[in-house]
Amino acid sequence: MKHILSLALLAFASVAFAQMPVPATTAGAPPATTSNDLSGTAISACGKITSPGNYYLTTNLTCPGTALMVSGPGIHLNLNGHTIVYGTAGGTMGTIYGIENDACWDTDQKPVTIPCDNSGAGIGVEIFNGSIAQSQNAPAFSHALYFGQNENTNQLINIHNLTITVQQTGSSGFFSTFQDGQILIEHNTIYDNVRSINRPGQSDQGARSQFQGEAIHVDNSKQMVAPDQIAYNKIVGSPQGGIRDTSTGAQVYQNDISMNALYANDFCVDVPGANERVYSNNCHPINGRGIHINSEGSYAYYNLITVTEAPVNREYNGCEGGGAYAVQVEDDIQHAGNVVVYGNTGTVNTGQCGGAALRITGWAAGSPAVVAHNSWIVNKTGGADQYGGMLYSFDASNLSTVIFGGPYGSDTLKTSDLGCVYFDWDGAQNVNISIPTCHATYAVVANNGPTNYTTYRVVNSPQTNAFCTMNSYSLGTVDGATIKCPK
Repeated sequence: MKHILSLALLAFASVAFAQMPVPATTAGAPPATTSNDLSGTAISACGKITSPGNYYLTTNLTCPGTALMVSGPGIHLNLNGHTIVYGTAGGTMGTIYGIENDACWDTDQKPVTIPCDNSGAGIGVEIFNGSIAQSQNAPAFSHALYFGQNENTNQLINIHNLTITVQQTGSSGFFSTFQDGQILIEHNTIYDNVRSINRPGQSDQGARSQFQGEAIHVDNSKQMVAPDQIAYNKIVGSPQGGIRDTSTGAQVYQNDISMNALYANDFCVDVPGANERVYSNNCHPINGRGIHINSEGSYAYYNLITVTEAPVNREYNGCEGGGAYAVQVEDDIQHAGNVVVYGNTGTVNTGQCGGAALRITGWAAGSPAVVAHNSWIVNKTGGADQYGGMLYSFDASNLSTVIFGGPYGSDTLKTSDLGCVYFDWDGAQNVNISIPTCHATYAVVANNGPTNYTTYRVVNSPQTNAFCTMNSYSLGTVDGATIKCPK
């Protein structure tokens, strides 16, 4: 159900954001650990851990298959500065992992001889202080850390102070599915050297639509007992994206992310869950996009984003459609709204593929949002297509209840490319936007198709002109001057 933006939300956006502190998190960042923090049971071989307690490695482990299976509540595993190498003997895709926990019913993964409790205390595990490395012989989709279907609100997964390296097809540093408790992933470094994410016979489009190339992937989780915290991680590489968390209320903050993407949907952070918070991240991919919001009530604020796309996308056999986006706000779930994009610094280096600093797609009439106090920059750095890079790009959207700036602080705009406001093929309606600091060649570039009529009102523009492509049909005003396409 759509909701009109309430006065309470507007008041919060204007007052709280004007003085916004970094929000308190549920758990906070755990302190760095050392090899001197030893207690409990010594582990010196690959195998399983099924009883509560503290465990620590006494040596490096090199394991032909899965290194360690964990099952049961209250397990604290200190790698003690050692390295686990797993999958040295190869194996079957999707059955070998670095450290693994599965649903009790999943006997294909978990031998029946291993005790299992998903219905009571569940799995409470802390893993920290060491390295997990995937062998060059490991099979495809052999994630370094894998947590299967538990759906238990007692579940707590706490992963911190690890260095993780993966390189085999479709493998993630961390992957979980159908979790209901809480996931904490903090102070880790992930080297994601994977370059292919396709299952046998799977198309590039099919692989990327399932987000099989994320360095950290919390999948199929919705209402957690406490918000996930994914923070203070460094992600280097990744063939698609950095972090994707589907759970309600997840907080993703203070991460440093630099993917080198070959697949579409290639965002540093992707938040399809409701009421997620993405803030204070440094997103600077070699190749890829910034932050993607596709949910109800999610915020992106105070992020530093620098993006570009090269013509290396496998699905498009060149440039990904639309190029690079610093922030994309989208509604393909039919109930997005109450989204806030505030205080971000987003830079697009257009390269050969172009792009937009802010992209809004599929936004429905009556869906409220606030876009304010951001700094958007477009640098023309290469021979992009004829429309190059834009500060704002709108497509298939009705922005009647989207506030740009207003009382909450206008965006600061800087571009060395063609246009300020761009209307893509499916057009946009009821766009009201102020662009006082945009000194592009054109205030508006209209490229919408003839059956997708576009209406807009642009104010405070240094230019009062528009560029109409061959097929565009639009009617708008720029500082009161009526501009119609075709002219």
